[in-house]
Amino acid sequence: AKYETNTPIHTLGGMVKLSFMFNEHFFVQGGIALSGAFQDVAHNLYNSFVTLRIQGNFGISADFKWIRPFVVAGIEYAYLSPYAITSSITCKTFGRDDIECLDGDVSNNSESSLFGFDVSLGVNVGKDPFYLVIESYLALYVAPISSELLRLPIGVTLALQYRF
Repeated sequence: AKYETNTPIHTLGGMVKLSFMFNEHFFVQGGIALSGAFQDVAHNLYNSFVTLRIQGNFGISADFKWIRPFVVAGIEYAYLSPYAITSSITCKTFGRDDIECLDGDVSNNSESSLFGFDVSLGVNVGKDPFYLVIESYLALYVAPISSELLRLPIGVTLALQYRF
């Protein structure tokens, strides 16, 4: 059985992106991110896991003195380390080795490679060459996936940007 968590899974990590501006408004970018997941509030997630994401995107932006809003869309590959989930109170309280925690009470996910699409909406605030970046993103993994748990990750990024 596959179990989802009752609450969001929070992650924290870092990302490096490189962008090439074709002109003042159109650009292409690539990025690589590494993040780690924290325990969810309901403790359905047995162990932390690591995610490696690689993105390739096209974007459009506008330029208003100190503010540069942008929209980005493209493809994404994600690698997830193995993790386990349960909704069983017995398994969460007494552990996986308890006699009352049955094999079907724990979902072990060894799925490692996901492919899909991503879209981001954000704004750069600052003056060349330094910017503060606030960005929200949404990804939709389409292949291969057997669980709905991590199919639609959303997030917010806060970053510093140097433009050269």
